[in-house]
Amino acid sequence: MTRRIGSTISDVVTTDAEDGLDRTQRAQLNKVLASIRSQESKYSNTVETSDMRRIASRAATRTDKLNKQQVTKQMKRALGVSKVEDPSTARTRATFTKQNVALIKTIGPQHFNSVEKAVREGFARGASSKTLKKELIAISGVTQRRAAVIARDQTASLNANFTKQRYAENDITQFTWRTVDDERTREEHERLDGQVFTVAKGAPGEGFPGDPIQCRCFPEPFLGKGKGKKGRAPTTLAKAPKPVQKRVAKAQAKTEDLAEELENLRVENKRARKRLATKRAKIKKDKAELARLTKQAEEAKEQRAEIARLEKELKDTRTATKSILTKAGIRPSVDKLN
Repeated sequence: MTRRIGSTISDVVTTDAEDGLDRTQRAQLNKVLASIRSQESKYSNTVETSDMRRIASRAATRTDKLNKQQVTKQMKRALGVSKVEDPSTARTRATFTKQNVALIKTIGPQHFNSVEKAVREGFARGASSKTLKKELIAISGVTQRRAAVIARDQTASLNANFTKQRYAENDITQFTWRTVDDERTREEHERLDGQVFTVAKGAPGEGFPGDPIQCRCFPEPFLGKGKGKKGRAPTTLAKAPKPVQKRVAKAQAKTEDLAEELENLRVENKRARKRLATKRAKIKKDKAELARLTKQAEEAKEQRAEIARLEKELKDTRTATKSILTKAGIRPSVDKLN
């Protein structure tokens, strides 16, 4: 899975020109080289293997998650189903982590190796400190770019492996090669665009999309027949592999059951809404009756208040009349006053 990019770590040898250095120059060179080796030692002691392993493991997990989403979308477009069989990718992730930890460890030693070589050659040819500084800055840029290339390339390679695993799990044996179709696409991959190859062998000389260094191409499931032919994957179920057809048939049967259950729920919901409407109408009618009775109760209350007022007025009148008759010496008739 892991591919070596660039040269391997080489031993730094003393150039013939260094023999011409005087004692002072050689002392200065040895001092600088000692400083470089001290920095390399600090780097080695600072960067723990556990940190590298954690970084590589996170990258593998994130790539696995994204790949699952991508392949699921492809299968949905090709087969019309959103659920696909997912293989166990734990071993692939573990292998990627182990190999990339080893690859990451080469970056530091190669960087310091280049720095030491540049310093030795600079002293040998009598380069100024300004010139040597520019060369060292350039080396740092090369190291950073190389690290970025390794990260992109290894991620693409891992993504390709995950895709092949998921294709195999879902009985996809062929794929159509697709490019991103921009100015950076290499000519040999432009020629492969649209051609169909087996997942097991891939394209001659190139393999699977993402396998070649810095490859940004991607595969597309092909469910028909005709290795090497042009064209996009057919979307008809009849052309899909039999295991895929069985899974689709099972999914369709489940869809029909869910549709029937949904229809029953809709009917029951309609009945419930009808019952609710009846109850609301009754409540509305009851509210109207309640309002009528409430109004009658208020009118009765007003009538009782009027009766009480008249009874009091009548009582007061009788009392006044009785008082007048008594003062006039007339004995009031009880029947008339009552």
